[in-house]
Amino acid sequence: MAKKLDPKRVVSNIVQAILDLHHLQDDRSIGIMACAILESELGRAILMRFREMSAEEQNRLLDNNGHGAIATLAAKIWIGFAVGLYKEQAREDLLTLKKIRNDFAHVGDHIDFSNADIIKDCNKLVYPKLNAESIMKPEETDPKERYLDTICHLAAGFNSYAGQNACRPPAPQFISY
Repeated sequence: MAKKLDPKRVVSNIVQAILDLHHLQDDRSIGIMACAILESELGRAILMRFREMSAEEQNRLLDNNGHGAIATLAAKIWIGFAVGLYKEQAREDLLTLKKIRNDFAHVGDHIDFSNADIIKDCNKLVYPKLNAESIMKPEETDPKERYLDTICHLAAGFNSYAGQNACRPPAPQFISY
């Protein structure tokens, strides 16, 4: 008999994996790797909104060596929004996280969370403000913490959704051959 996974434990493992990135002490690596975890969880959540597919079909959709229909983070963000995984504010946070990740990945010079553009984008994130209001504490001001807190929140939410055994739509029956 297969061992059933505890969803809370899986979510806490994902959050811990993101938090463990602090040991890298390199903001570029943290910025890229944290967003990669988020992208993976978003992809899994999107798949739960689609009909069942084989692992090969899922790979062709999400990756396919960079040529999948939703292989990019931008595509995943817009598809996730289109299938109703989140509302506009979360979509905007995801797009901001993608921009920050891209800055870390593509800026040739040394870049870290003290960069003026990175700080400006981290300050655009909505989740830290909403979180501060919900726990009645001051809003986080450190850009790295704002970035990682937002990623942890979203990745944990996507992971939780993907682990719920969501009711997938059946395969279409109107075209068959």
